[in-house]
Amino acid sequence: MTSAAVLQTGTRVPRLDGIRALAFAMVFATHAGLFGIGWAGVQLFFVLSGLFITGILRRSRDASSYWPPFYLRRATRILPPLLIAFICAAMMSSVSWRKVGLLELLFLANVAETLYRGHTGTLGVLWSLAVEEQFYFVWPLAVRFLNRTQLIKLLIVIFIAEPVLRGFATPLVSSFWPIFFLTPFQLDGLAMGSFLALLLEDDRSMARLKIWSGPVFVATTLLFAVLTFAPSFHREANSIIFNSVGYTLINLSGTGLIAYVFLNEHARPSKVLGTSFAVFLGSISYGLYVFHPIALDLVNRCGIAIHFHRNRILAPFTLLILIFFSWLSFRFYEQPIIVWGRRKARMVQLKRIN
Repeated sequence: MTSAAVLQTGTRVPRLDGIRALAFAMVFATHAGLFGIGWAGVQLFFVLSGLFITGILRRSRDASSYWPPFYLRRATRILPPLLIAFICAAMMSSVSWRKVGLLELLFLANVAETLYRGHTGTLGVLWSLAVEEQFYFVWPLAVRFLNRTQLIKLLIVIFIAEPVLRGFATPLVSSFWPIFFLTPFQLDGLAMGSFLALLLEDDRSMARLKIWSGPVFVATTLLFAVLTFAPSFHREANSIIFNSVGYTLINLSGTGLIAYVFLNEHARPSKVLGTSFAVFLGSISYGLYVFHPIALDLVNRCGIAIHFHRNRILAPFTLLILIFFSWLSFRFYEQPIIVWGRRKARMVQLKRIN
């Protein structure tokens, strides 16, 4: 099946699951104290999310039933693991519920992280989900009422505005956390994924992407790596140069990688990311992401109980437990609900047609 046909039908692309696995591995490595720059995996998730959701919305933009099916599928996908995460957080008493509880429940976890950093416990990772959901309260409106050309122009404005906005906001904040957590400063990753989805609808654009996506990935990754030798070019510095340029380079790098892997099925990176284990991890990556702070916290507590404080050594053991639990959750809990949600969404669409 050609890339264009994949986009039109919404067929799952296994090697993109491999990129999900890579993004999770980066985040896990950072939280396990193994790899400092792994937080960039979240930016990779944003680009992927923009690509997939925009594709879904574009395929249904002319349907008489546009809103209910989209939000029904979205709810049945994201809410089941969140219920487990909230129950575990409540049992482990690691969250300052009076301060952040309502914010977490209302998909404002990124606001909670900004205002009450350190009080969200194992729910801290939900900030990125909050950014996505806030974006998807607005973006479906644009896809519904704007044509492809208008959407592309809007996204280009976002690309230009975001680095400028982050640069102007930097002197106004005392740390890098507001820039990192708040949705107005994180739109370009989602926008780049959305832009990629629109470009992949056109054969000429697709042909150009196939040629240039690899060089874009290599060039932006190398430029970012070189710039890290500058003392102020790192996230914690909260510098104008990093906040304006750094995040943009990471998002461009992620977009280049995703486009390259999608359009070059037989390339070596695509084959690596398309291996059965990488695809398996990618298929359960949402659960892995939501549950991994819980697993790290539990194993850390066990280590403290036996007076073993080398958490890095425990990381592989933690990962094995996490993979097993996330698979169980997906196979016997999440997947049946997802299938039910898709079936109900199709029923809603059929009723509107009839």
